[in-house]
Amino acid sequence: MSRTTSRRGLVPLSIAILMLAPALTAATPLGPPPSSEDQGLELVENWWESTIMDLDGDRIHDAIWIAAENNHHQYLDEDGRISVIVDFDSTPTPEDQAMIEAEVGFETQFRYWLIDSIAGTIELERLHDLDQTP
Repeated sequence: MSRTTSRRGLVPLSIAILMLAPALTAATPLGPPPSSEDQGLELVENWWESTIMDLDGDRIHDAIWIAAENNHHQYLDEDGRISVIVDFDSTPTPEDQAMIEAEVGFETQFRYWLIDSIAGTIELERLHDLDQTP
């Protein structure tokens, strides 16, 4: 075998190694394998108290206030109501739904069955009242 033939074989092999090296190093674990305890997501209690979605700490998603001031899209209806999703700490009962409807004029649009929430509309000025309901 001549020198030229052996060099021709090295060029494709070198290219293949250069192409595969980044993928192989990315697939190599850097630390010990996770234990069986680390397999699931760690639940963080009261995550809503330190979320970046409520930087002002009023327990209402900051995007609500941005949407209300938006001049490009109509987030408020003609009655000054905005669509929201109300999260509960447990599955809301029909009594919970009736209570927020009676207490703050919430108009239910949809009941979620897989998450503890109810979607509906409320007057923008009543959002803090909604937060204060039991």
